[in-house]
Amino acid sequence: MRIENVVALTRGDIKTTPSITYFEDIKLNYLHVRRGDLFIAFNQEEAVKAIYNGAYGVIYDSDEITPTDPEVAFIKVRDASVAAFSLARYGMLKKSFRFVSVDEVTLEIIKKLNKSKNVEFIYKNDVRGLFSLIKNDDATIVFGCDEEFLSGLTTDTVEHFIAPKECKLQIIASTLFESTVFIDNASVRVKLPEFQLKYLENAIKIMSEMGLDYDLNGLTFTEFFDPVFVDNFLYAKEFGKTSKVIIFAKYLDNQFLRETLNYLAKNTKWARNLYIFPLALQNIEDKDIIITLYGSERELRDILEENDFNFAFVVGSEKERLVKVRKENNLFSFDFNEKD
Repeated sequence: MRIENVVALTRGDIKTTPSITYFEDIKLNYLHVRRGDLFIAFNQEEAVKAIYNGAYGVIYDSDEITPTDPEVAFIKVRDASVAAFSLARYGMLKKSFRFVSVDEVTLEIIKKLNKSKNVEFIYKNDVRGLFSLIKNDDATIVFGCDEEFLSGLTTDTVEHFIAPKECKLQIIASTLFESTVFIDNASVRVKLPEFQLKYLENAIKIMSEMGLDYDLNGLTFTEFFDPVFVDNFLYAKEFGKTSKVIIFAKYLDNQFLRETLNYLAKNTKWARNLYIFPLALQNIEDKDIIITLYGSERELRDILEENDFNFAFVVGSEKERLVKVRKENNLFSFDFNEKD
């Protein structure tokens, strides 16, 4: 891309007068920079390393970054993130993608099921994802969950599928966390609670209509209802092997949250439940349950360790940061300080 085009697209101000006129590629990671690239920097250290790796140009917005080489095109912009998106959008408009908008739950399930190499996924304001998508020569179909964002990436119409309202799948059996359903003339056990089966049906319908390959064996719990069995010290245990379960849930919206709470309360009337929300959701009220709020991961851990429960429904936390994984010792690695 020519320098004058970069300056125009980013509405930047070039601070040097380099002799070069063209950039080979655009990079956001200085480790990937090669000779002739344009680098988008967010701090001085990254800018220096990118130039060392051969960058011909640097886009930046910080006053802490100062031009260090007159032969490198230093382009000052108001917002480096916005500039990166403008460049990415320009690249996207030169491609020919079929953009499809679905709800967040259906999107995650499609991503888990998909086996077609021509399918990619993009999320709102994911600039790195956009640049990766531009370089993907196999992709022809792009799924996302923000129709307005997708519309900004194309001059064509974005296909939109509305969120499902009901499930028409034949349900053979179900537990709190899993369901057995009749799909493609076969009985299939899936890692989805019954109230999320409508999203599975929606995903299969969309993929079938678009002629996409899918594999139900790839389906795992979604981030909106992800159960992890643990012991009293919050170490992860084999599925179904303990009486304590933490159900991790990403917040989507109040309607979806209430649907989830109703499902859990209805199916665990016998159990000791904890409902734990972040402070950001303190305005949510439910007359049938007691909600405990947490302000930090440390506070959340204390709540889980100090209270007895069968099911702890935790909103807004990541299981990788909370649940501990016990490392097995072997003949060549033994921790002599470990205590029972």
